[in-house]
Amino acid sequence: MLTHVRAGGVYQVVTYKLDRLGRGLSHLALIAGDLPVRNVALLCTSQGIDTSMQNPVGQFQLGLLMAVAEFERALIKEPNIAGLEVTWKKGKRLG
Repeated sequence: MLTHVRAGGVYQVVTYKLDRLGRGLSHLALIAGDLPVRNVALLCTSQGIDTSMQNPVGQFQLGLLMAVAEFERALIKEPNIAGLEVTWKKGKRLG
């Protein structure tokens, strides 16, 4: 899909949900950032997101959902790092 978007001729990418578009938050952010540069709208049918030029609310929704996902990721990451630090202090090595 991205090859076709980059080659031109694609004016819309339609997906059921955002999590179907990218492998993770950073990948989704790259894709979502690349689409407007190429004048390609993103439509997520189950989430009501439409980033076409006629719908600035869809662009706001996309940004908000990505910010929430980033916040969730940070909340999950914090206890994991704390757990790793405790393991390291005990002298255990992982991996």
